[in-house]
Amino acid sequence: MLALQKRVLEAEFDPQAIAETAGRAIRFAQETGTPLTPEAFHVWYVYALRRNDAINQSLDRVMNTGARLTPASLAEIYHAHISGRSVSDQLAAFGDTLSGAMSEVAGAVSQGLEDATLAGSELRLVKRSLGLNATRHELLIAVGSLMKSNQSQIDNARKLESQLDRSKTKVVALEKELAEVRKNASTDLLTKLLNRRRFDLLLGEAIFNAHQRRAALTLAIADIDSFGPLNEKWGHETGDNVLRFFAQNLTANLKGKDIIARFGGEQFAILFADVSLQDSHLICEKLRRSFAEISWSSQQTGGEIGTITASFGVALLQPADTRESFVARAERQLLEAKRAGKNQTHSA
Repeated sequence: MLALQKRVLEAEFDPQAIAETAGRAIRFAQETGTPLTPEAFHVWYVYALRRNDAINQSLDRVMNTGARLTPASLAEIYHAHISGRSVSDQLAAFGDTLSGAMSEVAGAVSQGLEDATLAGSELRLVKRSLGLNATRHELLIAVGSLMKSNQSQIDNARKLESQLDRSKTKVVALEKELAEVRKNASTDLLTKLLNRRRFDLLLGEAIFNAHQRRAALTLAIADIDSFGPLNEKWGHETGDNVLRFFAQNLTANLKGKDIIARFGGEQFAILFADVSLQDSHLICEKLRRSFAEISWSSQQTGGEIGTITASFGVALLQPADTRESFVARAERQLLEAKRAGKNQTHSA
């Protein structure tokens, strides 16, 4: 294991290997006709290394089909798979590596026990062979010494196996903790939806895929109307309840490939893949109306809060869109809905 890691590190820092990988990256850029920006070079370099499955799959399709690739597409790949790699992902990778190492040790221990058993069989053969040309006393001394050594080997292997079992238990616990850390790093704790960071990564992937497939992709941003005054009048606990319910309402009414996230504060984002702008608008209208039909009251005081509304802004991905421009157009539509009186859906 250590020898393999050493070879990998030597390969990563070997000047000749780096030069060869860089040369392949430049050739990939030339073959696809994409300008060699720093972000693009980084993507092609990682692709040349063949160590990132997501990048490999995305660019393999391009290289094999001759699909159009733009600097914006490469930038999205860079932000989604390279610059955005989180600490939790690294921890998860560490957990995988540790688990693999433990499996290797387990195999080594099992092999050791097997070897010890074989050694015992060999000792019995030695005992029989020595009996042909040695005195009884010499035979007993030799065999006794060998048997003692063999038993010691078996005892040590059993102790190691016991220690390994305890280590495996710890590894299982560590893997669970790592999974929880990774989940928490991607999830908004209040609403249990995806958080903004995770949504941004998925948005980058969705934009790239939509550009490559020339497929429809729409983004909706929802904002609970007058949420600040609601918090001030009825308290943050009431505000949190409203946010949780709004998230549950979205989850209950959106299915399939739709991606839902808490975008920040009282804002939520919904990503519709392969859905037209008109259909996305209708879906958001249904969500808006169902939320506005609820009559709220305070759990703390019993006071009647009344209805609470939300506004939606929806944008359709354009060929020249980046992640930033796509989000900005959805936010502009949301602002238009607010300016028009709130409790509305605007799209473009």
